[in-house]
Amino acid sequence: MIIKKFTRDDTNVIKGVAILSIILHNLLHWISPSPGENEFDFYRDRVNNFIDGIINCPLESINLIISYFGHYGVQLFVFVSGMGLAYSMCKKPRTWGNFMIDRIKKLYPLLLTGILFFVLAKVLIYNVLLSSYDNREIGLKLLFLHTLLPDSGLSVNGPWWFFALIIQLYVLFPFMFELIRKYNLKALILLCLFSYTCIYLSQYVVNINKNVYLLQNAPGHIPEFALGIWFALNKDRKVNNIFGFLAVIVFVLGNFYKMFFPFTFLSFTFMMVWLFNSALKNENRNGVVKRLFIYYGSISMVVFAIHGCFRTPFVELANNLGTFDGKLLSAFLFVVLITLLSLPAEKIYYYLVSLFDKIHLFISKRFDKLDVNKKERLTRFFSRAVQFMIVLFFACYFFDLFYVPKHIRESQMIYERFSDIDNSVDECFTNVKVDIDGNKYLAVDSDNTYVSLMPNIKIYNSGNIESKISFDIRIDNNISEEDLPLVVFQCSDVDFWKGETLNFVESDIPGWQRVEISTSLIFNRSIKNKILKVYIWNKDNIPFDYDNIDVILHY
Repeated sequence: MIIKKFTRDDTNVIKGVAILSIILHNLLHWISPSPGENEFDFYRDRVNNFIDGIINCPLESINLIISYFGHYGVQLFVFVSGMGLAYSMCKKPRTWGNFMIDRIKKLYPLLLTGILFFVLAKVLIYNVLLSSYDNREIGLKLLFLHTLLPDSGLSVNGPWWFFALIIQLYVLFPFMFELIRKYNLKALILLCLFSYTCIYLSQYVVNINKNVYLLQNAPGHIPEFALGIWFALNKDRKVNNIFGFLAVIVFVLGNFYKMFFPFTFLSFTFMMVWLFNSALKNENRNGVVKRLFIYYGSISMVVFAIHGCFRTPFVELANNLGTFDGKLLSAFLFVVLITLLSLPAEKIYYYLVSLFDKIHLFISKRFDKLDVNKKERLTRFFSRAVQFMIVLFFACYFFDLFYVPKHIRESQMIYERFSDIDNSVDECFTNVKVDIDGNKYLAVDSDNTYVSLMPNIKIYNSGNIESKISFDIRIDNNISEEDLPLVVFQCSDVDFWKGETLNFVESDIPGWQRVEISTSLIFNRSIKNKILKVYIWNKDNIPFDYDNIDVILHY
């Protein structure tokens, strides 16, 4: 592969592919069957769920692929950002301060545009105003601190975690640019080693705080950003194609083994750039698909900022329809709506950019009128303040990452309920029946849509809860796994709802089948100290009996 200089159209194609992957992923991973994704942490069950879904529901392959892999579009954005900034810095060198001012003048209006549409969505879709929780979390996002604090990274509007990541990378960019320009490949390797050291510590250190994710912050994505800078500074350099094949191998291994998981982001980025480099060279310049990607790449910023606010109605529509066609229709309507909304959003964004430019110009003129001594004192003050904030930023981050407060450690308890129905748990269920031998079991009739699986559980702290649920099931007719009931986790109706597909396992009881599901539940602050409910959802209204219910939830 020969590294070529990417044109604006080339980068827009990459950004177009990335943004469509991201918005469809952020929709489809809430729609059944959702295998989960190894985005901020790694669980082998997620790739197993993905493979099982492809085998058992081949019609859902497109949904499953985008749901599981779509989040890697973020890495393409990170790569393109590093490459574009390096091109810009080569063309127009700037000081660190001027560079950061230029970046903030573009990033803040984008976040403000997203917040405006978030408020509109709350009013128009949910008929509510912002809560005190919303205001607090939005305030943290305006300070770009949300990924440094437990449970705030994905709060309010999940995709906005990227704003904190990119501002951190902007802070580091001038240093990384000079390092790579001076030491080239050695610097790239050094930066990658630093990042992977941090990632491995965050994945394997005992008592790590699971509510703060390193992969939502700059140390977790330095390799992709640095690769973009390196590409920009090494135009026409030949890269052996063997690295492309190695990237494919590493990416596959990283989806099955935790040891290789941290390398999936860089390997995917290199793999896709390797493919883009070949495809863009041979693609017809007037191709319809290419023009479509170029268009979405050109509006990718505003699409990213607003899309998360409007996905809930389409998630509900897809889950209510429940068919493959219905899910595709929901995804199509979602993309159409976001595309239409991007038109006014783009105008608002550019208006805010012009407003920030005017404010910057006004302050610059006032600053120019000061005498030399005052300028030096102010410059020195702001320089030291920024240096202090950067040091404080990394100190707070690593403190949050590796320190788990005592009260959180003490609340990491295990909830268990082994309910074989003879153990005084009849109050949790309805329709208890007795067979000929006197054994009790539970019956679900065709008109019973939801049946409680276990008593209400109080969520004492936020973060991840690992769940494993299994029970024996008896159904009159032979059915496939896709016809099985779903296990539904529900918390305060609006804040959390997740349906999981059951899987058959071996059973020793004649006439009965054992089914189970293991999944990870991610809770934010909005459902702390609230009640979690676990149900069977008889989605296809098929009568069945069940017994020997084993529900385990643990922090």
